[in-house]
Amino acid sequence: MVVRIFDHAGKINIGALNQEKMRLLIEHLLGEDADPSEVQDLLTAWNDWKDLNDAAGINGADKDYYESLDPPYTPRNFSELDSVEEIRLIRGFDDLFKDVNLDAAFTIYGSTSTVNMNFATREAMQLLPGLNDELIEEIIAYRERKDFRNKPDVANIVPLDDFVLLSDWIGSNTSSFYSVFAYPKADAEVDVTQAYMEIIEVRGPRERARVYKVDPYGRLPDASPAQVDD
Repeated sequence: MVVRIFDHAGKINIGALNQEKMRLLIEHLLGEDADPSEVQDLLTAWNDWKDLNDAAGINGADKDYYESLDPPYTPRNFSELDSVEEIRLIRGFDDLFKDVNLDAAFTIYGSTSTVNMNFATREAMQLLPGLNDELIEEIIAYRERKDFRNKPDVANIVPLDDFVLLSDWIGSNTSSFYSVFAYPKADAEVDVTQAYMEIIEVRGPRERARVYKVDPYGRLPDASPAQVDD
């Protein structure tokens, strides 16, 4: 059997995303030519989903909108999401994240608001302002040799203008939450993308880990080696 463990400190915590960080994340996903009105509409829909009332903001979406859909459903109207996949239920967010492995990029567990670059998944880094595919591969190549000790280590790889955008998103936090994947070891090299998965919390050496989620067909994060020139 192959067992692979991913620390949730390497994911973006949805529950810790304030309005400004969500705006930056939306802008990064939409790209440099993002329409400010589209960004604002998505941000308003996000706020309407999480606020405690049924009143929609300007160009937002709340109870009346979601109950008019087929099939209908009601908004969360609470600050905490039950799963990372719930974000797809928010108006416009299914298209926004259509190509994203949400379980690899996000977590709803813990309270940390930063991402540890020693554990960061490719999927999480692809969403972080200040990073592009080339820089992500450089970061992975660096940590294949040694750990990042602090932010200056990351700044040695990421250009200054980009690091200014990235700095508030990263930290040295660790987590007690892990995604554990297990699958049979193949005789020939195959690209395994799905496996039995549990999300667990490790509370101490004398306690059994607490299981929060079980998925027999969990989607693995992209943990392939760095794609950089020698």
